Amino acid sequence: MVPLAKDVARDYVNKFTMGSAAFSAIPIPGTSLALSAAEAAMITGIAEIYGLKTEGAVWSVIFQTTLSVIGISTALKAGAEFLNFIPIVGWAAKPVVSGSVVKGVGEATIAYFESKFPGQKAHEKPSLDQLVAAFGEGALTGGLSEYRLGRYLQSYSTARKLRGFSRPRLLMKK
Repeated sequence: MVPLAKDVARDYVNKFTMGSAAFSAIPIPGTSLALSAAEAAMITGIAEIYGLKTEGAVWSVIFQTTLSVIGISTALKAGAEFLNFIPIVGWAAKPVVSGSVVKGVGEATIAYFESKFPGQKAHEKPSLDQLVAAFGEGALTGGLSEYRLGRYLQSYSTARKLRGFSRPRLLMKK
């Protein structure tokens, strides 16, 4: 049986949380802020677990959405950096704070993808209809040349007709 994407993603986030907490335990200023790169990698991994390619127009929509989350987490981790200046107690609290922020970003990312693809199987590509419903038609056609857009729309309408739909949802812009 194929596991659900949210379960696999949650295990993935837990591994990142533990690693991030261990890394931020180093009592050197700036280590928590370096975790923003790890969060970006974690978000990319979660997207791949949900069967999404980390390229193209759909990825740009996802990246723009999650960029604000990373910005907020960076501000929170900057606050955690002040704990470096409190000996012993601050050093013990910094990994907890940093790990909690990374866990929060991971859980928010899972909630975002679950709202778009509820019940998605791990590493299974979403259907074209799911992608259109989740991100809109513009996200799927953005960045395509007119020729490629025409080919895309033609194949999309053919697939929809074969499944019993009478007309394509996507329309070419003139």
